[in-house]
Amino acid sequence: MTAVTSSYLVPVAQLLREIPSSMEVAFEAPFDEQHEFIPRPRGESDVPLDAAVSVALRLEAFRGGLRAKGVVGAPWQAECRRCSKLVEGYNEIAVNERFVDNPPPDDEEAYPIDGDFIDLAHLVHDAVFLELPLAPLCREDCQGLCSECGIDKNEATTIHVRKFETTVEREERWQSPSARPPKRRRVAAVQRTGAWRVLHAASAHSARRPNCPTLFAPIVVGTKVA
Repeated sequence: MTAVTSSYLVPVAQLLREIPSSMEVAFEAPFDEQHEFIPRPRGESDVPLDAAVSVALRLEAFRGGLRAKGVVGAPWQAECRRCSKLVEGYNEIAVNERFVDNPPPDDEEAYPIDGDFIDLAHLVHDAVFLELPLAPLCREDCQGLCSECGIDKNEATTIHVRKFETTVEREERWQSPSARPPKRRRVAAVQRTGAWRVLHAASAHSARRPNCPTLFAPIVVGTKVA
């Protein structure tokens, strides 16, 4: 007689001898009972190392195998994709899977019956991993991090909000034509660069010959003309 060393191992010999028949299976067990998984890279959703899962299944025997129907529940954790905060959740996953004797290689959806037992660990692991969220949010309206200072905008102080709004207002103000420096000031700025004569000559030439390619000749600002 084989000793049962895991909560995931379920004896099904009696069930397979009486067709049709069924039985209920319910238990809680460590998700990684055999310590076969390593933590996923930071930023990816994962199941906590010490997490426990709940399993509630109904096993139904048919000729040549069993069908397992029910719910698997497991916690998960990840980083918010906008603000990088820790996000935690709990999934309850509906399962409906088959266990058969010696499943053929092309039947990838069936789990094997091992003698008088079925091992529910593979079913549970597959169900939990497939339902992990890809890019969760800590909340639907998460504002993320400020692109200027890196502060969490969900927890920004009034001072930071005012500073952020002032920056936006300043950008909008400088985009307005009325906010540009007067033409006289722009001319004076050009004169100070030492390129006034080059710009003046190019402007005069362009006025006389509008279609002349000289219009597109590059002008090196900052080079003085003798």
